[in-house]
Amino acid sequence: MTRSAMGRRILQFEMVGFILCALLMSLDELGSFFFSSPVAKGVDWLDLLYDNLMMVALAVVVMWLTRRVVQQLQYLEGFLPVCSFCRQIRVDGEWISLEQYLDSHSEMKVSHGVCPACASEHYGEYLQA
Repeated sequence: MTRSAMGRRILQFEMVGFILCALLMSLDELGSFFFSSPVAKGVDWLDLLYDNLMMVALAVVVMWLTRRVVQQLQYLEGFLPVCSFCRQIRVDGEWISLEQYLDSHSEMKVSHGVCPACASEHYGEYLQA
């Protein structure tokens, strides 16, 4: 499952939870209408509307905050820890070479060469001749 799909799934679970809470609150209020004694006044529709509006407002705030947290986690998980000396990459606590990482995480093929700066630094006397 991709990171974005996981974030959407978390938000879907939250939405279902808030819908269930609103439904249970509504059923509780309506239940007092259906299952109370005949002397009861009935359903307070304004109170029911207020409760559901408050639940929707809470859901919007919580889901907005959750979306921001998921985005920050996705951003932080996008960092690739690289050793500053040997350039190996840490994957699941294990250090592997860049070539191994690219081979296992992409369809890229790696070839080796020497950039002009390194060529002049390491082979400068041979290049001058």
